[in-house]
Amino acid sequence: MNRKKLFLLLLSCSLGISSYAGDIEFSGGDWKMILKEDTKKIDIACNDATVLTGTYASVKYNKASGTEETTLNTDDCTGVELVRSDLSDNFGSGEKVSLDYSFSGNTHLIQDFYFYDNYPYFLVRVTIKDTEAVSSNQLIPLMSQSSSTFLAKDDSNRILYVPWDNDGFSRYAARKFGGETATSHEATAIYSAQSRKGLIAGSVEHDTWKSAIVVHALATGTVDYFKCLSGYTNQSTTRDALPHGKVTGTEVRSALFMIGLYDDWRKGMDAFAHANTLVAPPAPWEGGDPFGWSSWGAMQTRINYQGCMDVADFLSQDVFKNAGFVDEKGRTILSLDAWYNDNMNNEELSSLATHCKEKNGLIGAYAGFLCRWDWENRESPLYPNCPYKVKDILLKVNGEEYKNPANGALCVDPTHPGTIAAMKYSIINYAKLGFNYIKIDFMDCGICEGDSYYVQDITTGVQAYNYFMKQMYEYIQQKMPGAYTVLAMSPMFPYQYTTGRRTTCDAWGSVPNAQYVLNATSYGWWTDKLYTVNDPDHLVMIGVDYDSNQNVKSVVEFSEGTNRIRLTSGAITGAYMVGDNFSDNCKDGNGTVVGNPGLSRERALKLLTNTDINEMVRLCGAFYPINGHEGTTASVLGADYVYADKYAEDGSEKLFMYETSASVYVAVFAYKDAQNATIDFARIGVHPDNVSEIKELWEGKTVSFTSTGFTYDVPKQDVRVYRISKKKVDVSIEETTVGTDALAIARIGNKVHISSETEIDTVALYSLSGGILSVDKVSDCEVEIDTASYTSGVYIVRVVLKNGEIIAKKLVSIGV
Repeated sequence: MNRKKLFLLLLSCSLGISSYAGDIEFSGGDWKMILKEDTKKIDIACNDATVLTGTYASVKYNKASGTEETTLNTDDCTGVELVRSDLSDNFGSGEKVSLDYSFSGNTHLIQDFYFYDNYPYFLVRVTIKDTEAVSSNQLIPLMSQSSSTFLAKDDSNRILYVPWDNDGFSRYAARKFGGETATSHEATAIYSAQSRKGLIAGSVEHDTWKSAIVVHALATGTVDYFKCLSGYTNQSTTRDALPHGKVTGTEVRSALFMIGLYDDWRKGMDAFAHANTLVAPPAPWEGGDPFGWSSWGAMQTRINYQGCMDVADFLSQDVFKNAGFVDEKGRTILSLDAWYNDNMNNEELSSLATHCKEKNGLIGAYAGFLCRWDWENRESPLYPNCPYKVKDILLKVNGEEYKNPANGALCVDPTHPGTIAAMKYSIINYAKLGFNYIKIDFMDCGICEGDSYYVQDITTGVQAYNYFMKQMYEYIQQKMPGAYTVLAMSPMFPYQYTTGRRTTCDAWGSVPNAQYVLNATSYGWWTDKLYTVNDPDHLVMIGVDYDSNQNVKSVVEFSEGTNRIRLTSGAITGAYMVGDNFSDNCKDGNGTVVGNPGLSRERALKLLTNTDINEMVRLCGAFYPINGHEGTTASVLGADYVYADKYAEDGSEKLFMYETSASVYVAVFAYKDAQNATIDFARIGVHPDNVSEIKELWEGKTVSFTSTGFTYDVPKQDVRVYRISKKKVDVSIEETTVGTDALAIARIGNKVHISSETEIDTVALYSLSGGILSVDKVSDCEVEIDTASYTSGVYIVRVVLKNGEIIAKKLVSIGV
């Protein structure tokens, strides 16, 4: 490895001595850093424009042999050494620049900057190093309390707030400049919605720390406080009553943070998600977005065997399959939620699983591995003949059992052998029953900071959670290979252990419920790069209100417009799982049929058989906002069915879009009042000469357009989805070496075989003139295109990676 050392030699190795030669500069890609002689702080510029000024690193620690805490800031150092070294890792090749700050005694802070040849961002971390062990729970690799202006003054300037988990009806927010300091969990964007320029910052490692980015900005457009922090807890957001657990060693390092400046903050957030996957790849899944049904939407505690059989039969009809209400493998999912094992015995469950498989369906169970609701049964074994009791696995906080403040469940120690054994016991049972789907709930109860953990080397909630999740993932792969797993209430990070994750807390069928789900899609669409599937919860068309005895109190018959809003909120988010009761055999304790099965079936036959909408779900990932500062909100709790549409920082956008190789989709929501306005083609990146047709998908009508855009017209409390079909794409051929390790394209008989080391998102086939012949949503590393029906000639295969990057455009001679 080529290593070049530059020593800042001073009389006493101190930056503050007058004989110092001047500022020190180092750079990587578009970034340039200047370590200032007078302040001992670093100014950071991108493309010669200042981004952050006066930055430094900071660590709070104590000697492991004592308790007195000390805070060290790099601008208080007595000396510094700069070391450059070559990089080659999962991010590719590049250069690492390390600043080794020395202090009195043997303590050093090492600030590492990572620059990569193929990425426009840099990574940064800080490490405290000593000859004797130290303990720390607060490491700040980059901080500035100086004024920095990289955005012009603009009323659309925002700071993205990302919630730690999805419990307690938590929300994303786009905070206005000039407001209170924003503390965002794991990631943020500081952006102008109008120009779309934005600074992205976030942690890309999630094995030890709960991290946060703290930002304050003035209404003038100036950011006057910026901090990347590893070691953040807060009872109302991370659900912790304790400070973050400490990590001890002769070297303790922060998480690795990404910093990037983008012309489009939305692409920056996608890049942030992709950077995470280079550290920890997502869990694989070959089925694409799931289609199906969840029992918790209407049946809830009244779930029963015959009711579920009826639903399986109803949704497996050819009318749904032919219309595309199936996943990429032609399957639908039957998700059995809470109370399924209370109301059905193993014989019934096994019969139901067999029935679903015969109809090419998946069936799944509900689990809560890291929480306990049976606090009155502390002396009970975790399962029959288990050597551990409920009380043995409960997490202690300040010496007492701890209930998660978001949901009231008892938290457990994820590292306790009883917790692991109970999880394995459940998975064995799921496998015996023939299940191949698990919804895992209240996992946020397993990542709280505790007094201690059974595995003594583990000292933080995130470490404990990873310990459990890794074993859970591996055991599911062993006992239920290929199973679909989805987290319900859970932290966003770490993400690599399950296929999907709910984007929100519970949501049913009202417009406010849809707005709540779309809040997460508005500002957290990018999480579908972390999880294969974003889950918008059950999509309910005809709702049910229960009384305290779980008997039907009333049936809520939402309008078709409201149904379209709720269904579209799911379609543009990810999973497409309905929640109505379609069975006349599901009744409450009084013998009353749950919901209105006849009306639910009628709505399903009308709305779930829309071929264009179903195709859109399979082809597209999560939609993203066209703007990013126009959130509106309505009450989610309390007056649940009251329509409201007022500006709110934690609201949801009205305009969303998604682009594929063949089309640009635009969704327009009218949550309360009718919406009528023009979409400018330039705003959504569409060239008017490349538009062949615009079709509204819910009504199936063609929409006229001009050379600048098109007009949408949405009735009150309804939604319209527009598909802008392209005439052709750019057919210029890039130089691509086919057959490398990164990408291989080969003709085998009448098929074109494509394989890639990186997961492929979309493969499209074009004629040489740019006409679209086929588009396939892949979500795999290998794909074949059948070309037997094409005449001999020259065609173009266009391959797009899961992160949205085009990796090849290659001429291929195909046909017979």
